[in-house]
Amino acid sequence: MIIGEIGALRTRRWIVGGLAVAGLVSGIVLAGPASARSTASLECVEHATTTSEGTPNAAVLRTIGVFRRPATGADVLPSEPTPPVGMGEGAYVKYVRLARTVGETSYYLIPIAKGCASLGEEVVEESRGPAGFSSRGGETLAEIKQGKGVSTWVHNASSTVWGVVPDKVASVVLIYTNPTGPKGHRSAKVSAPVINNVFVANLAFLTVQSPNFNATTIVWRSAEGTVVRRIHEKA
Repeated sequence: MIIGEIGALRTRRWIVGGLAVAGLVSGIVLAGPASARSTASLECVEHATTTSEGTPNAAVLRTIGVFRRPATGADVLPSEPTPPVGMGEGAYVKYVRLARTVGETSYYLIPIAKGCASLGEEVVEESRGPAGFSSRGGETLAEIKQGKGVSTWVHNASSTVWGVVPDKVASVVLIYTNPTGPKGHRSAKVSAPVINNVFVANLAFLTVQSPNFNATTIVWRSAEGTVVRRIHEKA
């Protein structure tokens, strides 16, 4: 079962190197954005990822602080098992960062000169679970600033939402609505702290059996609790 893309801020199929695919194992993966759908991006994911010893755009380094910290041995992306598709050209290997680990899943950020989603410079988010490669998404810096760096892995019993945000965002609040749900159960809210530009949260209300909850509002808050940005779904 695959849920269609229904808005920039709503739960999305995961992009694997820019190609929307169904989830693995027992889940569904939801991702966007529309720019990922192109003949060029499909050709891109058919090729192995190339690497670069260079440096990401200065704007990326200014905006996403985890790339500015020194690399450690933990930041090396596991090579096995290898992802099924490529992520693009010129992955900046010196700037791959393990942003955080939650449970048994590790979340990496990978800057790349030409990602498969936009065919421009992107930040690729990749997760690795107990079985190895789990999922991958990619956004341009502009898309991240617009709040589009959010993806959701839907399981039978619950779901995981995670994403990348700019510096100065200390926590993320996501407000979900389900217009078809029973009265009194048509909205839900989840809050998640940001560590190394990445937030991760469990969604107990979103499952394979109840897939109609969609994130209609995202609120970024500072460490002081003030609203940095409020992002609404476009009509």
